[in-house]
Amino acid sequence: FGPTAVLEVKYGYSSPNNPGCPSYTDGLTRGGILTKANVSLFDMDALCDTRASFTPQGYYGAGGGGGETIMDKNHQFSGKFTKIVGRHNFRMGGGYTQRAMDAAYSNPTNGNADFWIDPTSSADKAGSGNSFATMLLGYPSYIRRGFSIPRLYARQPYFEGFFQDDWRVTDKLTINLGIRWESGIRPHDVNDALGNLLVTHDNSGYHAELMWANVNPLTDPVTGKAGQPAKTLGYGNSLMRKDMNNWAPRLGIAYQLNNKTVIRMGAGVFFNSTYMQEINDLRKFWPYLPQQERVLMRRVRQLAHS
Repeated sequence: FGPTAVLEVKYGYSSPNNPGCPSYTDGLTRGGILTKANVSLFDMDALCDTRASFTPQGYYGAGGGGGETIMDKNHQFSGKFTKIVGRHNFRMGGGYTQRAMDAAYSNPTNGNADFWIDPTSSADKAGSGNSFATMLLGYPSYIRRGFSIPRLYARQPYFEGFFQDDWRVTDKLTINLGIRWESGIRPHDVNDALGNLLVTHDNSGYHAELMWANVNPLTDPVTGKAGQPAKTLGYGNSLMRKDMNNWAPRLGIAYQLNNKTVIRMGAGVFFNSTYMQEINDLRKFWPYLPQQERVLMRRVRQLAHS
């Protein structure tokens, strides 16, 4: 606009894709392994065809592996206006970023079964068993499994704004004063397939309440009813509290001692971003991805008589 006024407008687009699937060359498949081993504990399908893990305590396990596919698409708009007034260089601006992340995960559908020494230990001598023998007998001590492939379609708007004054107090002293604001809108899933657990505390102790962002396909353990409508408890479809109070002041000082030496110092408040990492676990949460864990500690002798 002139020698003392400049407006900058920018647009950026980024799409960092991560295919993330391991490559198997042994000719085996997850479904083939589970079928031939007569194992029906785990879902026959998992992302990237990852294998279930069978691990005897103290030995290398068989199977295992993970994988994920992540496709990001980010559109960024920003503008900055600069105006010089006397000894002041004023800058102000803002921006908007539309973040989109489409992802799928092998965890927790891949599943794992761990085998401990306890089931094959003698009743009168703890620790006398062998975990490999436990595995050969087919008595897992710990099981973790999930059903269906978790697919996430996360979206998150991000806003930012700032104001800064570079004030040249004298020919040798410059002070930078600024303030920045960043939004804390939490990501949501396009299909609202998110679950969470709200934990609160009062004088009577801790309390927990399940949350879900869409119609609940499973039975609510509290009401005993299926098909219940969304239960967000006031947190919206992200099931997380927004944080819109992210003010970040900045201060900088530069002083020229002589023609060869300039002393600079500064301080500020900065906010990091999770880039929607927190939504991953919510997509793998009840009720839209049932996940089960079980620990079995009984001995073989007890199993034989049960």
